[in-house]
Amino acid sequence: MKHFKLFFLSAILLVYSMAYSTNYYVSTEGNDNNNGTNPSTPWRELSYALTQINVGDIIYVAEGIYKPTTDLSRDISFEIPCCVKVYGGYSKDFLYRDMVLHETVLSGNIGDLNIDTDNSFHVVVLLENNTSIPSILDGFTITKGYANIHGDPNFSKAGGIIAKKNCVVSNCIITNNYAGDSGGAYLEVGSKMSNCIVMNNEASSCGGVTISGATIENSFIINNIAFVESPSPGGVIGGANISGFWDGVNYQRSLMINCLIANNQANVRISALNVYQSTVINSTIVNNNFTDYFGFQGMAVALGENSSLYNSIVWGNTNEDSFDFSDQIHSN
Repeated sequence: MKHFKLFFLSAILLVYSMAYSTNYYVSTEGNDNNNGTNPSTPWRELSYALTQINVGDIIYVAEGIYKPTTDLSRDISFEIPCCVKVYGGYSKDFLYRDMVLHETVLSGNIGDLNIDTDNSFHVVVLLENNTSIPSILDGFTITKGYANIHGDPNFSKAGGIIAKKNCVVSNCIITNNYAGDSGGAYLEVGSKMSNCIVMNNEASSCGGVTISGATIENSFIINNIAFVESPSPGGVIGGANISGFWDGVNYQRSLMINCLIANNQANVRISALNVYQSTVINSTIVNNNFTDYFGFQGMAVALGENSSLYNSIVWGNTNEDSFDFSDQIHSN
């Protein structure tokens, strides 16, 4: 009974906070001494705004470049709290939204602009959300994360963005990030990526994006690289790793729908897509390249246990070396 009362009280507080949510504004021409509640009095730093808001609030961010910290602390990210919505792509007067014309960049390039090794480990982290109301990040370019501490799960995964439980990443470009695992993005159970471009990211394992019990739809995964490097051999899965999430009883399947996976490269084995306990539907997997670094058997798509590929095109994927490219699709 005590647990039920606590849950009920939490639900009431959540509904109340959502009903009285506040809109906030951030601009490179703003000032953190402003109240941030009006387009004419925006805050300057998105990182500051994220510390001032409450559950259910909305932040509108004008064009420009924003960084998660003003010092050299690599372990600081833009942390998106539970049930908060953050939208980019606005003109500086907030009258217009065009995510191309008014590009809004979240950059991990906090140190020397000419090198990457002092960049933020992760540019954005959407914090775990145990409610039915998703946290949302929409309309940003996310770039220059560098998660290079191999063997440390906190600092080797997803240089660009980590979306924890029940979060949404939409209309974003995730580009030029690096990690030991999942160079561009990592989505945890219940999260969704929609209408995004994941491109030009690099990792030892999975150059583009990994999802675990999550969904990715209507997105491009292009020009990502998984390469061999020390201390981890790496080089596996150039584009995307689509995996189910084991909840202790069953696998919660991942789902990929209406995606393009193209021009990705892996030095070892899987050039485009690894699928395990998951489903891929209506997707196109073309022109991915396998470089046979160790003489292993190459493939574009690896279908693991209890996995499905429906109504999709797999074509023109190649091996640039002399060994045979054994499979466009390899099923275990």
